Amino acid sequence: MYWKFNTALLRDTNCISLIKGVISKTEANNKYGDKSVMWELIKMAIRSETGKYCKNPKYEKRNYEKTFVEQLKLLQQIVVKDSAPEDT
Repeated sequence: MYWKFNTALLRDTNCISLIKGVISKTEANNKYGDKSVMWELIKMAIRSETGKYCKNPKYEKRNYEKTFVEQLKLLQQIVVKDSAPEDT
């Protein structure tokens, strides 16, 4: 099964903390000693936890609000730029 990590999650400090916790927990529970096995376990755990996190309605709301605020700031900059007197 193919899985691609949503890198936009790396801008979310809560998600970063979640991922760090998953990595620490997986490393602590790794009894195999094989680094390739540990890496696969870490990826599997990150996939599982970030999937749950992204389905969380709060994440969707925060993401929507963040996008809205960014668009509002952009529009404010355009309005300020357009209303500035031109030097002739």
